Amino acid sequence: LGFIYLVAFLCPVLADYGPDETPSRDTIVNQYQPPGTTIYVFGDAKRGERYALGWEVDGDRLVLERGEGEAKRVRAKHLGEPRRGWSRPGEVRTLQVGETTALYRVDHHPLGTDALGRDLLTRIIYGSRISLTIGFAAMAVAVTLGTFFGVLAGFFGGLVDGLVMRFVDILLAFPRLLLLLLIITIYHGAGIFVIVVVLGATGWMGVSRLVRAEVLRLKSLDFIAAARSMGYSKARIMLKHLVPNAMAPVIVAGTLMVGTTILVESALSFLGMGVPPEVPTWGNIVNDGSDALRDAWWIATLPGLAIVVTVVCFNLAGDALRDALDPRQRL
Repeated sequence: LGFIYLVAFLCPVLADYGPDETPSRDTIVNQYQPPGTTIYVFGDAKRGERYALGWEVDGDRLVLERGEGEAKRVRAKHLGEPRRGWSRPGEVRTLQVGETTALYRVDHHPLGTDALGRDLLTRIIYGSRISLTIGFAAMAVAVTLGTFFGVLAGFFGGLVDGLVMRFVDILLAFPRLLLLLLIITIYHGAGIFVIVVVLGATGWMGVSRLVRAEVLRLKSLDFIAAARSMGYSKARIMLKHLVPNAMAPVIVAGTLMVGTTILVESALSFLGMGVPPEVPTWGNIVNDGSDALRDAWWIATLPGLAIVVTVVCFNLAGDALRDALDPRQRL
């Protein structure tokens, strides 16, 4: 998890391209390239840039491999500095073609490219920032709401407990994905903030039950009776004595919830109902590659693997926290 968050934090440093950077002058060679592809970009003093998957020198001509057996022969006199400059910065190399010195740069795509020629590794790295941010922010909203309602229900009991828990039961009766789709359809296009609030507002019910159960156990202990006997207010007992002591199961639940929230956000983005399509998240990238699974499997598979690895890490961290915070689990 530390490595994943380090990559997300350093994405402007680690990524060689922008998340939406596309070859502005030639997408034919760049699109749907498999992992490990190297693309050569030659300067053309007359036409700008020429893209190729390979090349060879044939006298005073440069033969550029364009893919699928297609090759383009370029006269040496056309090779040189592009008239409008290079489309992106990079190390410019030289190549002798006859009596002419050709200029070119090399673009590496370790995980391949998508339908628009964008670098997939770059989009996955930038997507980690958005997906992890949404997961943690939505978890914070859910934990806050769940703790608030759980403490109220457990501490006051009686009518308050009955009303809160019946409200929780009603919300749990709705399929979460359908409820999310309904709410997001109403507020479609409102951006990441709405996604975070909606995911948090539909995921707090389990936390409230955990907190309620823990508060019911704690309020019968001696230190709560001592706090009552000293005349402490109900608000002080709840905030200073009950909530801190009920945090152990909440921390575990929150850790597991981050992974679940990332999965839900990815599902929404895959359905086209998540964050705007122009924002790179793992779900959006999987959605982009869903129409080309047969010919370009890496576009949907590699961000899907990133989701799997991240969710597994959060689940393992949640299990480890459960053992660390509750030694009785090890007995």
